Amino acid sequence: MKLSSQLCKVMVSLTLLSAFCLVRPIHVSADSSSHHQDDDQDSEQMVQPERADVPTIEEIRYKLSQSPYGTLHVVGSVTIDDARKSEIFKYVTNLENDVHWYPGTLSSHRASGHGGPGTIYNEVVSFFNQQIPVKATVLRVHPSKSFWFTSDGVFTNLTNYRVVKVSKGKVKLTVDSTVEASNGVTKEFFGQYLTLTLQTLLTTLGKTGTVQIEN
Repeated sequence: MKLSSQLCKVMVSLTLLSAFCLVRPIHVSADSSSHHQDDDQDSEQMVQPERADVPTIEEIRYKLSQSPYGTLHVVGSVTIDDARKSEIFKYVTNLENDVHWYPGTLSSHRASGHGGPGTIYNEVVSFFNQQIPVKATVLRVHPSKSFWFTSDGVFTNLTNYRVVKVSKGKVKLTVDSTVEASNGVTKEFFGQYLTLTLQTLLTTLGKTGTVQIEN
């Protein structure tokens, strides 16, 4: 009975998120100048931290390892047709855009910083009929390649976005998340949620593509 109840909650939640997604405005915050950049010429320099007290990725991993709830690890990817790497990277790493492609995100505002390590975003997320404040902190940025951030609110998580050029006109975004397994959530739930999130990204960008959960 406990398992059935949990699965029921997952399905109800995903149904609500799907309905929420359908009424989101389609919006792309793209800078036309990005189309003049060469996607094959990535910067080899990491973006320097904007403040001295930025947590390290290793510190967040240790924090997660100490959770009494344990952790879940989910990796998903979307291969996007007719896209440029710089365009996709710029869009997904501006966490203010979360309201357009992360179902359940009601608001997201940059509280400090300029997008580099140490930048803080304050979000409000709807989770099982509750509005929960979430603080997201950027940890590491490798321009047009890799973006790490952590957030606390519903649960602690550590997430990495990796963007690669697959072939001419095709870009692959991989979302790699380790999350605290609190509030009774399951790996199945996060896999389904990540699938919905990446499908929403395609819709928001007005693109076609292929979504895959990799583990």
